Amino acid sequence: MERLMSLEKIQNEFIQFLYTLKPADEQKNHIRSYFLDPQYPDPHNGLKVYRGNLVFGLIGTMQESYGFTKVLLGADNFNFFCREFLYQNPSQDSDLIQYGGGFGELLAAREELESLAFIPDVARLEWALERAFYSQAEPSFSGDVAQSWKRTLPVFKTAVQLVKTQYKIHEAWLAFMEKGEEGISLEMFKKEPENLIVWSDEGRPRVTPVNGTLAACIEGVLRGQDVSVMIQSGLTEKNMLEAYRFAIKQGWIAQ
Repeated sequence: MERLMSLEKIQNEFIQFLYTLKPADEQKNHIRSYFLDPQYPDPHNGLKVYRGNLVFGLIGTMQESYGFTKVLLGADNFNFFCREFLYQNPSQDSDLIQYGGGFGELLAAREELESLAFIPDVARLEWALERAFYSQAEPSFSGDVAQSWKRTLPVFKTAVQLVKTQYKIHEAWLAFMEKGEEGISLEMFKKEPENLIVWSDEGRPRVTPVNGTLAACIEGVLRGQDVSVMIQSGLTEKNMLEAYRFAIKQGWIAQ
């Protein structure tokens, strides 16, 4: 048991070292002592190479998730913000497909992007699309709304997500998907709220813009609120019933 605890301690300290932006000499020497002869501390700079491989590997993973965001930021800026993100958010999952959530929140907090504040919204949309792409297939509910719907609210499929933005980004995203970088312009990103439902259509990520009332209904259900709470927020039973039926028609409700 003592040996296992020692191995766990070494592993935790090594991971902490890998995710330290600028490790001090004391920390470097401490980690080297676990693996290398003190007389030959690191002849081939192996620990630096290991750290570099970690950084480039995770940045490569994020490039797969945030292609549009990378184009808007530019490659150098994107890599810079990715490094900032990964040093603050160590990977906790052996499946790198799960890595990168919260990048939009980091971008939203950066002063450098105040004049490009639509980029965090784009990043949030891209992460939702990534989750939809990797979501498992689920059968859709195909019936009508039950008489007891107010007591048993619908269950949305796991791929269904609501992305609320402060800028118009849907048109720009569609243009980027169709024409690449040449299809977009900064004029597309108007300062106007937008509500986007991201979902999976038989494995294909889709984006559907919805109005504020429908978005509020869906958001309430996704948060697990009951009907009385949503009515207190300003919605009506008619609003919720219409939203329920629309969601069924779209195939967003799980069987």
